[in-house]
Amino acid sequence: YPQRALVREIEGAADLDCIVRVTGQLACVVTSETPATWGFGEAALAIAAAYRMAPATRDGAPIEGRYRMRVPFRLQR
Repeated sequence: YPQRALVREIEGAADLDCIVRVTGQLACVVTSETPATWGFGEAALAIAAAYRMAPATRDGAPIEGRYRMRVPFRLQR
């Protein structure tokens, strides 16, 4: 959660467009974040960098693929 948004109790979300590498690592870019300028995109990229996925396969061999994700940031109240 972006620290600045957490302190002000602001919720948000970020949309990422990712390439899933054959290793399962994600290489993502932020396509949108709401509200803007509160760091939700940067926080979502940090989450994606630590995430691993099973890569797509073709003829039993791993291949790169594309994955789009929405990362919501919600406060527990």
